[in-house]
Amino acid sequence: MNGLLQNQRSIRCHLLDDLDEVLLAENTSRYQYLGKFLLPGYALLGGIAYLGMLRLLRVAREEDIDLIRKYLGHRLAFAVGFLQRILL
Repeated sequence: MNGLLQNQRSIRCHLLDDLDEVLLAENTSRYQYLGKFLLPGYALLGGIAYLGMLRLLRVAREEDIDLIRKYLGHRLAFAVGFLQRILL
């Protein structure tokens, strides 16, 4: 009888372990699916935080904006103007 109780306990534990694995795999696949949609949001939030701290600490100078303008060229002049308005 004691062996039968141990077998039942063993079976129950294995079933619970299998259930945990199934639920974990389901949650992981759901997060992987959502992850490709959340990554641009995280990048945008990080950029906003970075620019906000640059503005708050006032570490950007006119020379820095001129260097960015020379590096990016005429095609991305709108981005330099945007950065200049935000940072200075």
